[in-house]
Amino acid sequence: MASLVRSVSRTAFISQQQSLFARSWYTSTSCRFGLDELIGSTPTVSPSSTQEDIVKQHQATNASVTGRAWQAEDLRRKSWDDLHRLWVALYKERNALHAEKLEWRRLGQRMPQATRFSKVRLSMNRIKQVMSERARDPDMGYDANTRAYLKAFIDAM
Repeated sequence: MASLVRSVSRTAFISQQQSLFARSWYTSTSCRFGLDELIGSTPTVSPSSTQEDIVKQHQATNASVTGRAWQAEDLRRKSWDDLHRLWVALYKERNALHAEKLEWRRLGQRMPQATRFSKVRLSMNRIKQVMSERARDPDMGYDANTRAYLKAFIDAM
């Protein structure tokens, strides 16, 4: 009986590890959950901190440079599932950017690299465009009901 309990708990532990690995594999964020996933590293502000100190601290911790928005040509090469995963990652990124913007506003500062909003929004619009093109394409072999379902799905995104 004890070996059965050990076996079941070991299986549950392994499946939990695998689900954590699978979750971190296709997301753009680290393995943080809850509100920690949304709020990135914001500078700590003391009463004696100046604006220059806050900006220097943020630049030291977040020295990453953002890339470009996804191009439609790149997205057309992706599968339907890859587009959906990318949509979810961009959706999470958009929510994280909103949380970061609110945190910077609370500190009374401007958010650095504010162009990330437009890049994420543009990428999401291009994903919807590529999905709509695929749904309307007669060569894909979709019947009228499937096209209507896909159109409703894409419009709800």
